[in-house]
Order: sequence, then structure tokens, then C-alpha cells
Amino acid sequence: MYQRILAAVDATPNEAGVLAQTIQLARLTGAAVHVLHVALDHIGTGDILGGSAAADDVDPREVTVVQDALAQLREAGVTAEGELVTAPEHDIAAAIVERAKTLDVQLIVLGSTLHRGASRLFRASVADQVIHQHPSAPILLVP
Repeated sequence: MYQRILAAVDATPNEAGVLAQTIQLARLTGAAVHVLHVALDHIGTGDILGGSAAADDVDPREVTVVQDALAQLREAGVTAEGELVTAPEHDIAAAIVERAKTLDVQLIVLGSTLHRGASRLFRASVADQVIHQHPSAPILLVP
């Protein structure tokens, strides 16, 4: 059924549910899991002047999100790898959909109420944005 599952994680209360559902599905199907965390990429003066953000610009807590998720999956006996990517706030959903396509996953698992950044009060959730991009893989939304 599933060979590869993409689990989009964030440091929100939804993360525990996302990981629990992902572990259950991976165990049932024997799927490998790719953990993805999209950190906000803030535009700074270096970007405007033609520089680029260095890997050091990522908050260490963002890296911990991926490491903790991988530890939980592996402890549960699930084959897992992970990555952290950065994207501007308005491109987080696109980053998730693009990675799912590139990795040729058969399922995307993410929290249903995931919001990022200051506009979280006025914009659709990342999950809503992912759905509206019509990814090629089915989506499991975890409350």
C-alpha cells in the first residue's frame, strides 16, 4: 500500500498526533518515513543585497524538531530519515508539496490546524494550503 510516507512536523501540539498516526501506518504497511520540517526563512539585508542565508541562520530549536521526530519513529521500529528546509511563510505549503513530489511519497501526514507566523490569525492553515495545491499523494490530516 504505502512504501514512503512524508510526515510534515512542527513544534505544535499536533506533532504528537502526526507522529502517532505516522508510526501506526508505517508499522501496518512497512513504509519508510521521511520527516520534513519547514522553518521560516526570513528575508534579511543579506538577501536583499544579493547574499544568501547560511545554515547557521536556522534556530537550533528548528533542528531539534526533526531530530526528536526521528528519534520517536526509530524507537518505534520505523525506518525514517528527515530534513529541515526553509521557506518564506507564504511558501511553506508549496515546500511540503514539492518535497512530497520529489520523494515520490504515497501519503502526506500533517496536522490539520498547523499555522505559522504572524498571519496565522488571518490566513488559511498550512494544511488548507497544501490541500488546495492538489498534491499527487493523498493527505492524512491529524486533528
